[in-house]
Amino acid sequence: MQFLPTCFSLLSLTLLTTTISADHDDIETLPPYPNPLPAPQTLSASLILSAPEFPVTSGGPNYAGFNFDWHCGQADVDKGWECPAEPGWDGYSINIGLDLKNENLIAAAKQLAPAHLRIGGSQQDFVCYDIPAGNCKAKIDEMGNDADVNVAHSMAFVLSTDRWDEIVEFCETTGVQLVFGLNGNSRIPYGDYNAPLDWNANNTEAFVRYIADNGAETVSAFELGNELCDQVDTKVYADDIRYLRKLVDDIWPSSASKPLINGPDCNPTSDDWINSFLGNTSDVLNTLTYHNYVGYGLDPALAQNMMDTSWSFFDEGPNRADMFINGWKNIGNPVGMKIWAGEIAAAWHSGEPGVTDRFISSFWYADALGLLATLNHTAFQRQALAGGNYALLALEGMLPQSDFYVAQLFHNYMGETVLTLDTGDAKNEGLRSYAHCVSDTNTGEATLLLINVSPTNTFRVDNVGGLFGGGSSGGDGLGVFVMEAGDGELDQWEGLDSRLIKLNGELMGEKIAGDLGKPVKVGEEGLSLKPLTITFVVGGAGVEYC
Repeated sequence: MQFLPTCFSLLSLTLLTTTISADHDDIETLPPYPNPLPAPQTLSASLILSAPEFPVTSGGPNYAGFNFDWHCGQADVDKGWECPAEPGWDGYSINIGLDLKNENLIAAAKQLAPAHLRIGGSQQDFVCYDIPAGNCKAKIDEMGNDADVNVAHSMAFVLSTDRWDEIVEFCETTGVQLVFGLNGNSRIPYGDYNAPLDWNANNTEAFVRYIADNGAETVSAFELGNELCDQVDTKVYADDIRYLRKLVDDIWPSSASKPLINGPDCNPTSDDWINSFLGNTSDVLNTLTYHNYVGYGLDPALAQNMMDTSWSFFDEGPNRADMFINGWKNIGNPVGMKIWAGEIAAAWHSGEPGVTDRFISSFWYADALGLLATLNHTAFQRQALAGGNYALLALEGMLPQSDFYVAQLFHNYMGETVLTLDTGDAKNEGLRSYAHCVSDTNTGEATLLLINVSPTNTFRVDNVGGLFGGGSSGGDGLGVFVMEAGDGELDQWEGLDSRLIKLNGELMGEKIAGDLGKPVKVGEEGLSLKPLTITFVVGGAGVEYC
């Protein structure tokens, strides 16, 4: 494939091989429910709110973050960029087509600020940084235009200084904190992932030094390499992390402004790998990050699996991350290391259209936000804000999907201190629950997140006011935000195919709303949780743990 010099000066792309097509058009998605459903019923649920045995904290306003992906996508092709013939990604790549000046994109990021924006992903390890010392044109010319060259061992993308300036401007305008994934793949020779070779850091080091003079205050953390677990020997990878740590320490001697080092940003297949990696980096690594996907974007049964009435899909994510969580508990936490879900969505392979971009995804998302917070995660980096079929924003118009409202409500009302909320037997019937203090200023305020994943059960909560020092039902100031299906119409979906949702009865989705309106007051009759609804109970005070 011929290199295009006209694209090079903007933010160019040279691709030397073909990726696998997503083939999403070939998938016939199965509906989530049988026909007919069991008869509806109303069940009683009694809530018990308490403090966990040991303090648990999430990231507070930084927690519900999002990513931009390095991946040449179909949307880039549609704009005229030269990409593989069959891109495996349906959206824009951060380095090419994504319009960082789009008003809706900016407005959405502002609503979640000061959350983390991670830039990284599938093809970050194929990037050449076209700074004055980068010499990217020479690197690409040296490789030649051999279509048989493995793209995993080539410089497939070029990041220009103009595009870097746009990234910095986006972060400054929106107030998000940038986590930037650096190219960590140039150490690997073709066909020999485990060769103990030193990382060729010349281009990356020059770029880090360039950042120090051009947008340094924007970068809150660096990552090195994307999903290199099981491909690189842990000692080799740890040495590279230590090299990056020393580089950052030398450039940023002040601890107040120094970017953190996150990693390894992957999914190893064994406890041995992560334990060895942590053992060799625990004194230099600030944050342990991993990737987490439960479903597969080409699985026709994805919707069925997500809403199966065993609801095992919701617990599977932490189960798959168990080796990371245990490694952090045993090695990372004792030295002050944080743990993040650095890249997470309901399904990998760009998600599944009609599933991970619809209301059905919001039940997984709301639950995953709550569940990982109980496991001391301080950031949840959703894949992605824009791009693919699992984004918070729709590709067309950058309008909010239902998951965006989950993120916005969680960001607005779920603070850093995590509580324990027990629903007893109701959990087995489909009621999942979480609770956070609203702030850390000892106001006594807390928020409840109640997720009814049952398609038939209504839960009646009579003691919700009592949790906040009020009566058995309401309590002064107690209100709710209720998310439910909006425009869904497919049989056996019960509204879960909705692209638009209703929030307290109002159809949402036509704009990025900074003000979501006022919560609906909880009356003396208590709280009734309809099937397939997501409810934030806000305004409750008098909680001794807060």
